[in-house]
Amino acid sequence: MKLHKKILCFCPVDSHKGDELGDLLVRCLKDWGLEKIYALTADNASANDGLVRVLKDAVNKWGTAILGGKDIHMRCADHIINLVVGKGTKEKEMNKSVTAIRAAVKYIRQSPMRLKRFKEACEWAEIESKKLLCLDVLTRWNSLYLMLDTVERFEKAFERYARQDPHMKNELNDGPKAPGFPSCIDWENLRKLIKFLHHFYELTRKDVDLYELAGKMRTKYTKYWGDPREMNKNIFFAVVLDPRYKMDYLEYLMLKMYGRKSDGELDDNGPLYVAMVKCEMRILFEEYKRLNSSTMKYPQSFDEQGSSSISATNMQSVADPKNRVQTSEVRSDYKKFKAANGRRAEKTELEKYLAEDPEDENENIDVLQWWKMNEHRFPVLATMARDVLAVPISTVASESAFSTGGRVLDAFRSSLTPRMAQALICAQDWLRDKAVSDIEEEDLDTLDSLEKEFDKIHLDSTILE
Repeated sequence: MKLHKKILCFCPVDSHKGDELGDLLVRCLKDWGLEKIYALTADNASANDGLVRVLKDAVNKWGTAILGGKDIHMRCADHIINLVVGKGTKEKEMNKSVTAIRAAVKYIRQSPMRLKRFKEACEWAEIESKKLLCLDVLTRWNSLYLMLDTVERFEKAFERYARQDPHMKNELNDGPKAPGFPSCIDWENLRKLIKFLHHFYELTRKDVDLYELAGKMRTKYTKYWGDPREMNKNIFFAVVLDPRYKMDYLEYLMLKMYGRKSDGELDDNGPLYVAMVKCEMRILFEEYKRLNSSTMKYPQSFDEQGSSSISATNMQSVADPKNRVQTSEVRSDYKKFKAANGRRAEKTELEKYLAEDPEDENENIDVLQWWKMNEHRFPVLATMARDVLAVPISTVASESAFSTGGRVLDAFRSSLTPRMAQALICAQDWLRDKAVSDIEEEDLDTLDSLEKEFDKIHLDSTILE
């Protein structure tokens, strides 16, 4: 079992207002007869709030919303990380250094002749590297790290090249807003930033500059992920529904992240958030149990099976006056037993699943396939897992549909009507039929050129029938 993605609509958008985008999305879903929408993964643009609101209203109107669409908006994790890292790299000193180094890389990459001379400078400096200079994409924080990590080893080559090509320093230093040729301070800041991005979750407090930078970035992190009560709960449900981790692992993480204050004193937030996730998980399970009750066939209970097998002879035996006294005594003793021990409620699927030992966490299992194999034991929970685990954590898988290694809309296709362009793009995507797990790493150069291409292209708004 694999996750799949398909382009269902590729059309011109006249307005970027949330309500109008939402209407366009709802119209596309209706055209395809898709009314059961569990979640929508989108970035944090303000227009998407309006889009989600329109989608939520539509799904509720169709009567297919899960818990009223409470967690229908899954915020793109990559976009949030990009905002967090951007908060640090845009600080005045760091931003100046990154801008200077980016400009130097851009200067070298502007012509094949410069690249050839730069390669000669690398040979002179005895720099051996299979990686080539690459530019970052401003909307991808990881591309910034890749650019800096690659360029850091070429510091001496840049200095050698600048001595051979005086135009480089003149161009980079020309004007009050010029980025300037990278200085030794810029290279030092670059190394700090590489270290910082490489250990994004393991920040050292030995460096005061990094500690202050981390504080400012944490503010942005907290805005989106600081309070689990404000987060999309599907993030937590996905961990619990992974048979290798279940609730124990999530509880450990919650207590580790939120269970203690900075001074080491025990805080109530960790246990509170764990209880919240357990409660929300039970609510979602009961909702799926209710939705599945009309379609799922459960085996007869013990009482139902037993009642159908009582013969007329047995009924007469029970009704015999000689046996009534004995039956009355048994019932009286049973009532006392039940009062002393309490009624043992049957465990739900969720409770049974959580009570079982987790799978080996070192085992590289296909989680969706695991649920398919165990659907006979957990029919309701398997349906719930199929929906929750299909929610993308980021929009990268969707965006990569346009990273095909070539131009999506060339000069010829740009003259096509929107309807024909949509037919070609969708057909190409369907024929490719890649599973999400098979998507290759994005080519940053291709992605950069595609973003510029989409900015320039203007499709004819007239649709020819």
